[in-house]
Amino acid sequence: MDRQVPGRHTSVWTGEFRDEKLEKEYHHAHFYKVRSSVRPLVIFLASIFSVVAIFELFSGNGSIFPFISIPLCGLFLAASFLIILKVSTVGDFYSLSTMLTAYELLSVSVFFYLAYITADTYHYAVIGLGVICYSFMFFIIPNRWLYAAGLSSFTILAYFIVFYKSAQEMSIQNQVIGNIFVLSGTALVAAISLQSAIDQRNQYIGNLRLLQLSLTDPLTGIANRGRFNDSLQSWVKCANEYNVSISLVLFDFDDFKRVNDTYGHLIGDQVILQTVNIVDDAIRHRDLFARWGGEEFTLLFPDTQLDEAMEIVERLRRTISANHYVKCGHVTASFGLVQYRKGESPDAFMDRADRMLYTAKADGKNCIRAAG
Repeated sequence: MDRQVPGRHTSVWTGEFRDEKLEKEYHHAHFYKVRSSVRPLVIFLASIFSVVAIFELFSGNGSIFPFISIPLCGLFLAASFLIILKVSTVGDFYSLSTMLTAYELLSVSVFFYLAYITADTYHYAVIGLGVICYSFMFFIIPNRWLYAAGLSSFTILAYFIVFYKSAQEMSIQNQVIGNIFVLSGTALVAAISLQSAIDQRNQYIGNLRLLQLSLTDPLTGIANRGRFNDSLQSWVKCANEYNVSISLVLFDFDDFKRVNDTYGHLIGDQVILQTVNIVDDAIRHRDLFARWGGEEFTLLFPDTQLDEAMEIVERLRRTISANHYVKCGHVTASFGLVQYRKGESPDAFMDRADRMLYTAKADGKNCIRAAG
């Protein structure tokens, strides 16, 4: 969540994030919701093709169509059964999307092949209604918009092939009106779906930004007290269960009120920001750095013994005291460092670090006081 969310983030042509990593995060966040929508779709389509197979079986029209349509419907029903069994084992959106697209393509292919060989039996309006229904399905069922648009284009192409075989005796006017109706309906659904995809991602970005604001300090951009407390609780639990060593530091500037009173709060903020940069450069990627409040900060060192943490903190203390700050020159900081004791609560752990910090202040400031 420390990563900044980009400004212009979605493509007007695909409805997806321009940032591939952000797109994957979006799909990961919605994956289980998407997966849960696949089974109802499969059951619905399987039911439709079952009705077609039963109708052809008992139609008694003496044609060869049942010998073609029934095996095709059976193939599709077998594919539906396989999808129902396998969908719960799919672990990522892109695999699910590929499976869903292949299944929908099979459904369209079977539907239009049956429509083609029975073009003299079924009215063209039934085929047109099928096209619109399929378009709704493609764009409403969660999938990549490009895949849905490709399936819809294939459906339109198949429709024209079947339409011109079954509508030879129609007037030109009726043909034009029918085609305009199907094309405009499909285009409208596609446009609404594309805008919906963009809106959903914009909403996701908005939620990310709100979450980012709730977890970060507005001045420095590092973790705030709430986020630190959540992480501390998780690491304390981990330390108790798996005997992991964690060290904790609480530190603040010495006589910081004098800096604010003498040079103003803007200079005080600059001191804080410069120090944050110093600490960021000195700690490891796995360490958690947070602003506890005002000029007070905290550091959590996961999987770190006290002596190792002491080396890091001592380098920090020296770097801060040697740094030249804008206008106010040199400032110093005092540090309280403790190592976790098994069975200790997060509050008790923080309280020990706080007591060590007060000891450092009482012992002359610009020093570290530690306890195991």
